[in-house]
Amino acid sequence: MKTGLSALFCVLSIQMCAQYTLTVESAPAVGEGGTVYRFYVNAEDPTDKFSAVFGTDVDNLVLNTPAGIFNSPFNSSWNASGVNPAFLSAFPDLADDSYATIGLSGPASTSGLAGAADPSIVEDNTLSPSVTQYFLGGGTNLNVNTLTGASWYVLNTAANALPVNGRWLIMQVTTAGAISGQINYQVFPLGVGADEVKISTEFDGTGTFPLADVPGCTDPAACNYSSEASEDDGSCIFCNCAEDNAPGYTLTVEASAAIQPGLTRYRFLVNMVDASDKFSAVFGNEENPLYVNVPEGAYNSGFVTSWNASGINPAFVASFPEMADDTYATIGLTGPAATSGIPAAADPGIVEDPEQPLTPFFLTDQATALAADMIIGSSWFVLSDAGNASPDENLQVLILQVTTAGTLSGQLNVQVFPLGEGSNDQIHTFHFEGVGTFAPEGSANACGCTDASAINYDASAQYDDDSCIYEVPGCTDEAACNFDASANTDDGSCLYNDALGVCGGDCTADEDADGICDDVDNCVGAFDACGICNGPGEIYECGCSDIPEGDCDCDGNQLDALGVCGGDCTSDDDDDGICDDVDDCVGALDACGICNGPGEIYECGCADLPEGDCDCDGNQLDALGVCGGDCTSDADADGICDDVDSCVGNPADCCTDYNQNDLCDADEVVGCTFPTAPNFDPLATMDNGTCISTCPGDLNGDGHVQLNDLLDFLIVYGVYCD
Repeated sequence: MKTGLSALFCVLSIQMCAQYTLTVESAPAVGEGGTVYRFYVNAEDPTDKFSAVFGTDVDNLVLNTPAGIFNSPFNSSWNASGVNPAFLSAFPDLADDSYATIGLSGPASTSGLAGAADPSIVEDNTLSPSVTQYFLGGGTNLNVNTLTGASWYVLNTAANALPVNGRWLIMQVTTAGAISGQINYQVFPLGVGADEVKISTEFDGTGTFPLADVPGCTDPAACNYSSEASEDDGSCIFCNCAEDNAPGYTLTVEASAAIQPGLTRYRFLVNMVDASDKFSAVFGNEENPLYVNVPEGAYNSGFVTSWNASGINPAFVASFPEMADDTYATIGLTGPAATSGIPAAADPGIVEDPEQPLTPFFLTDQATALAADMIIGSSWFVLSDAGNASPDENLQVLILQVTTAGTLSGQLNVQVFPLGEGSNDQIHTFHFEGVGTFAPEGSANACGCTDASAINYDASAQYDDDSCIYEVPGCTDEAACNFDASANTDDGSCLYNDALGVCGGDCTADEDADGICDDVDNCVGAFDACGICNGPGEIYECGCSDIPEGDCDCDGNQLDALGVCGGDCTSDDDDDGICDDVDDCVGALDACGICNGPGEIYECGCADLPEGDCDCDGNQLDALGVCGGDCTSDADADGICDDVDSCVGNPADCCTDYNQNDLCDADEVVGCTFPTAPNFDPLATMDNGTCISTCPGDLNGDGHVQLNDLLDFLIVYGVYCD
């Protein structure tokens, strides 16, 4: 049972809580071509009470039924009260009717429950469709998403507010197609309104919603991410499979000559991925052992009394240079934090198993082994706000220096915070031997294609890195005319262009490039203009041996005035393309359409215009400049004739009486003019819309009387006040 703060969390967040789940069941309809879906809310206790199904602008009530829903004409109600059992034998498909309800599949009066009540409804009249319209008119979609909203409900005194067989029926929908959406409902745990729980859950088809938690790795960045997992079980493994993470976190062991002859100084650096990454700790325990094997012994200077680099004081190194060869643990420092020049730098701290401490290895000259493999474990670390937790300009963090005459090997475990986010911490284990760069444990062969049907299947890969390549048959020869760039396996289908450029054609030669294959070409070569194969091709050789000068063909014809060979047009003086002997006007038409006239417009209608006239009919301009208009005056030159102008003169001087109280608007005193309003202004002569209304029924004081006020009322309904 979820009560108290847990229930309050569900109220405040309106999230899908584990309690009071929604179950959608289906069965074939009595009629043809439909499925009956029944919606149940599952109770947690027999004394729980169901209050309401609702939708608002915050929590939308959505039903998607694209094929429409069945509504029997014999049920004239939006709820189950119209499914009268007396009519079912005569009209069996009445049982398929779609309706809203709370705990009832018929009228309350025939339910057999003493004190049962048919549900009531409130709804925003702007909804289209409304809840009632949806359940009466075969709706395809219901979306209650307004501020006022809608709800069907029962009072907590109704017998059907209690569960039947551990659940409440809240809706029946019959449709021939799919169904999905979102349902919101209010429940009173143990019947106590003050502990109300509001649930909002999406559904798709049948089942119990929200779906049961599926444990697994839910982080898409992990190489064992499961898209089916809904609850992270801490199993995520980050092995840098993704190309965008390459090269990932690695360990580099560098070697350089020590100050003291015969010794080599080894430095261990962790290579970070991003400048914002943070290094946290080097550690070892029973689960992740830490080993550093130095068979020739590690050099530890007698002048350094610290296990970390803080004992290598730069002031003394000039006098005792062998101090620089000291073996020490560190995080990002080669000396004391105070002298590092790194803002907010901090010397690392240490925790160690008293049965297996780390410090002796760094304080005992010629120590041969560092180990942490017991249950308590040991670690050196810095907090994430330390300046040396960040990588240097090379994206590296120094974690250890060992000076020895021989080689070394071992295993180190580190914790890093990618992008500085501690909640995304990563643990990496590095095996090393001598110098080099070493990948984390498991990453060298962990990633690859794990699908055996792929052509690049890697049997050694533990995690799939999305690199699988599958056989795509096709033509892989780029010289082929049907080359398939997506194919990776040649299937022998390649085709090539023939001599005519036909893909897969069989023409072997087209020497004259005339688009006809030589083996069917009746002239492999050029035709002359007279159609003779390989002739010289001059046009005049087709009809006559020579054309006399000035003729346009071999028959002595010449061009006429219109450029027609052998034509009979002798002249076209105005070059208008019409021979003069058939041209209506050899010359130009004036604007009135008169051939060769001067083209002045006033000559079209009259010989001359009388002075002052604007056309040939004696019309003159009126006061607005309209030819023949009837406006006699426009005193204020505002383009409106005075006889129709509402304000002849300066508009500021004209009086407007907006509210018709015999006062010009400029003289009005504006304010709240409603005497019942708390901010009524007795001096105001014109209302300005600022009146404050007392709002009966606004229980939560948000300025609106809407669904949430109803839900608040249902919480306290039936409570006796002191």
